[in-house]
Amino acid sequence: SLSNIYLIMGVVWKWPWTNILSIQYYNVAGTILGVATSILLLTKGVRNRYIFTAGFLLLSCSMLWFSYLFYPDVSQRAIAYPLALEGLAQGILFTPLSLYMIGGVHPNFSGNASLVGTATRFWGSLIGYALIQNLILHLGTRQQTYLSADLDLTRPVFQAQWNNLLTQHSSTNLTNDAFSLTADSFQNELANQSLLHTGIDIFTALFWIGMIVTMVCYFYQPLKASFCGMFSKAEMQKA
Repeated sequence: SLSNIYLIMGVVWKWPWTNILSIQYYNVAGTILGVATSILLLTKGVRNRYIFTAGFLLLSCSMLWFSYLFYPDVSQRAIAYPLALEGLAQGILFTPLSLYMIGGVHPNFSGNASLVGTATRFWGSLIGYALIQNLILHLGTRQQTYLSADLDLTRPVFQAQWNNLLTQHSSTNLTNDAFSLTADSFQNELANQSLLHTGIDIFTALFWIGMIVTMVCYFYQPLKASFCGMFSKAEMQKA
């Protein structure tokens, strides 16, 4: 999901690459704080289910926060806060998730479980990145189709903007070049707007997916524990 944010930073908002690099420190700081928080919660004996619930809830909130920031003139400070929150959520999830996977198997297979967890994280990130990029292409193309319907010279608003840009380009270029530059300007603006709309759609969907995962983590009970509870209640009733 963050790949979409960084793409928009460079393409739409046109931030210098130094600013894009420096703002990632907020995400790193949030991750370090999240790891420290998860370790503290584990040492206090908090159950993994509650830690997972808190982590996915914070991750969902960061996705929702991002979805409200996709407009052309967003500030870097506005992006830094949800980046830190997203890092905090990831840090909270990483440590207990690794311990949960390793602690749920026999000690003889803990090394294999660690390798499986690393491979799952790697392939999950790779597949997630591929899915996000395909969604950007699909939704971006659809948004461009919808927005291009407004590029009609019979519309007064578009006609005024077209004439304004054409006048600006005509002052320094030949007529054909001015028309070409004006069309390119609108095409670039159309592509930028489609990326912003695509970001809103993707991060809103990620918010709802995260909320579903949060509810599953909170209400999840292993089948073994459920059956044991049912059998114990049945035995007590018989007694």
